[in-house]
Amino acid sequence: MVKIGLSGWSDHPLLYQGTKKQQLEDYASYFSVVELDSSFYAIPRQTTVAQWVKRTLPGFEFIVKANRVMTLHSVNGVEMVDNKEQQQLFAQFIDSFSPLIEAGKLAFVLLQFPPYFSCNPANIAYLKQIRAWLPVDAAVEFRHRSWYDERFQTDLWHFLTEQNYIHTMVDQPQVGERTVPFVKQTTAAKKFMRLHGRNQAGWIQAKQTDGDGWRDVRTLYCYNEVELAELAVQLGTPSAATYVIFNNNAGGDAAANGIALQSRFKSSEQLLETRQLGLFD
Repeated sequence: MVKIGLSGWSDHPLLYQGTKKQQLEDYASYFSVVELDSSFYAIPRQTTVAQWVKRTLPGFEFIVKANRVMTLHSVNGVEMVDNKEQQQLFAQFIDSFSPLIEAGKLAFVLLQFPPYFSCNPANIAYLKQIRAWLPVDAAVEFRHRSWYDERFQTDLWHFLTEQNYIHTMVDQPQVGERTVPFVKQTTAAKKFMRLHGRNQAGWIQAKQTDGDGWRDVRTLYCYNEVELAELAVQLGTPSAATYVIFNNNAGGDAAANGIALQSRFKSSEQLLETRQLGLFD
């Protein structure tokens, strides 16, 4: 099974047929999974999450990005290091998303660590600690190249498998130690591929851009047909649940790319049937 989706559901004009309030429903008529990124900035209310459950059909799933404090991102230059507060935040996170868990609509939690989260004993210990606080499926996305050092590869795969972490296969430009290579390695029952685009110049420019301007250039990329065909080959015929998220949306290309890749795994008649079910169910 391959589930293809996009990062967020509110920034893809190609998909919308109704009002702004119907964007989730419109999105879900095209894709059966979505990555929720707003939780990185603020954990939503449980009542809000419960509404998302009601507004989506059975079988639709959410990949939920962990809050930035949970993944040791600094907030206004300050990092939270208090163990008790961290534990409480994880508990709050699980409670808020309990409607997804109970409905079977939580695919997994995405732990995207900051570019300065390198491979060292303290960070490995933190990954172990998270497993005690987060009793659901979880994917790890590393953004520091040290995790992929050849010296650590065998131990890393063993560790992620032992801790039941899903290894995130990342497609992105290669521009230094704060970007990572695409490594097709499976460490759990579920597989996850995250596609950021291949705009090397934009990635470099984003580093030199102040404020939120980086959003306009870093993921400004449209995968062409040859690249989509290569991605389909990489996915092959998965024997396990496989999730693919397009995050190349600075120019609004994610939706078209997602539909194009999805069509390689479903016939056009199946895609149309899915859309009709979402609109008229």
